[in-house]
Amino acid sequence: MEETKAIGQKGKIAKEVAENEFNDWCEANMIDTDASDMNEDDEKAFYGLKKTIVNAVRDGRIVFDGRDIKYTISKCTPELAGQEVTIPPAKGAVYLALDGFKKGQDIKRLHAALSQMTGLADGVFRKMDAADFKVFQAVFSLFLAD
Repeated sequence: MEETKAIGQKGKIAKEVAENEFNDWCEANMIDTDASDMNEDDEKAFYGLKKTIVNAVRDGRIVFDGRDIKYTISKCTPELAGQEVTIPPAKGAVYLALDGFKKGQDIKRLHAALSQMTGLADGVFRKMDAADFKVFQAVFSLFLAD
């Protein structure tokens, strides 16, 4: 009988393997991973984003496909569980989706950008559990950081 792992139970993929795949994906997308070029706040933020993504790889929720990410929505979001979403590199239209929002509407801006990036309706992100949403947020933040 196959053992089912809960979110956060790492072990499907070794940490070193997941980190190497993350680094290869960053290199393919020209995302800077050299912490020596970052100030202390940027370095802390980068490692937080990296940890979120690497943990999702280790849990089996992320598979890197060239420059894209294939993300499988977890059982934490039951109505969407098992759905695979392709997260491609951010294009200009994704950044344009950030415009037109009032100050203080950062989450609405993020939803608009993620919708543009993935092709999913904004309502999909509104339904997502934080365990899933923070992975999308981390991926987008890496593209936004440079």
